Amino acid sequence: MRALARALPEPPVRAAWADGRHNFAYWGTVIPDAFALLGAALSRPRP
Repeated sequence: MRALARALPEPPVRAAWADGRHNFAYWGTVIPDAFALLGAALSRPRP
């Protein structure tokens, strides 16, 4: 992932890396932002 981020034409808006454990502590840090992104993408535009 770090190599991919370096290869992008522009830097990522948000990028963070940890030591690779996908345990509850890890998921607890990424799920809120992921759900917020999905919620915003799936919400109908306000009139």
